[in-house]
Amino acid sequence: MDVPTARVVTYAETNDRRGAIVTAEVVGSVDLWTLSQRSPQKFQDRTWCNEVIVELANHTRSLHEAGFVHYDLKWRNILVTEVEPEVRIIDCPLGRAFDKSLPFHRRGVLKDLACLDRVTRFYLSRSQRLRFFLRYRGHDHLTREDKRILRRVLRFFRGRH
Repeated sequence: MDVPTARVVTYAETNDRRGAIVTAEVVGSVDLWTLSQRSPQKFQDRTWCNEVIVELANHTRSLHEAGFVHYDLKWRNILVTEVEPEVRIIDCPLGRAFDKSLPFHRRGVLKDLACLDRVTRFYLSRSQRLRFFLRYRGHDHLTREDKRILRRVLRFFRGRH
């Protein structure tokens, strides 16, 4: 999938399909949620922000194109370095690989995108959010299908806390 992650130090499995993975620290990184609380002004840095948008969109697209769904793609599960932005996606115990034609995959993709957008709307402009989505989709402008997907993403958490 070619998506950067934290380096695995050790792992363990049990017979009842449970397991644990221990990863090395990603030096100089912080999760996006913590960064948004500690340094919200960082999201005003256009250059830094655009690099994060591009990297995150590319990584998310790679996961989904490979049939993998994270299922908890929230800001706390995205590590980013503050100086030269490098993005790493972490902590996906619910993550699964599916045949992309299955409804589980399509719903999981919507959930991943909705989880990202749930917080993003407070820190990024509408144009930046649209830039992420277009980059994720690999398009220069919105298609009819893109608009349909966007509507579903924006409605995903409606009525939920």
